[in-house]
Amino acid sequence: LQSCFSVINFTFPGEKEVQHIFEAILRPSLSTEAGFAEEVADSVPALVAMTVGVYQGVVSTFLPTPQKAHYLFNLRDIARVVQGLLRATPENFSTKDSLLKLWTHESMRVFSDRFTSFDDGERFRRKILDSQLSKHTDAFYDKVVEDCEAPEAGPVVCAMHPPGETRPYEEIRDLEKLKSHLEASLMDYNDDPKNISMELVLFRDALRHVARIH
Repeated sequence: LQSCFSVINFTFPGEKEVQHIFEAILRPSLSTEAGFAEEVADSVPALVAMTVGVYQGVVSTFLPTPQKAHYLFNLRDIARVVQGLLRATPENFSTKDSLLKLWTHESMRVFSDRFTSFDDGERFRRKILDSQLSKHTDAFYDKVVEDCEAPEAGPVVCAMHPPGETRPYEEIRDLEKLKSHLEASLMDYNDDPKNISMELVLFRDALRHVARIH
């Protein structure tokens, strides 16, 4: 029976190849030709290197166990971070510092949201994010998130928009405004007779998790 099938194995590409692939994807979208400042365009190699470094750190630090069987990470996770960076616009991410905040949000959205304990999230922020930021930039985690409402939870970036409309991907500093928007959307959903009503309490952590769903 095995003679009727082919076995194909794809090895993980080397670090230089991954760096080159995602730089080629990200560079045109964050270029000066796209309207971004030069300091933003020049940060592309560092952003990709930090993302690859975070992936490598997560893979080696957070191994799957019977209790944490979902701690599995692959090349798609690097792609998801880059995909989030591709949503940046010159109007909302005009400086290198604002882009680092977006990168921090995307890294936490892709990797940290999978963790099941506070200790794992803290290790991710303090051991992995902090080390990559200090290695490739002149920033560190506390500096990036110092003006966030809850620094330990990181920045909140999303696009608040009604169905059918397009809004820019931007940092949300007023969580009460985000809560009002989500409660209005939830009310519209519950008013539709075709839907099963959901009585949700949108507390602070719930707001942040919803904002990280793409």
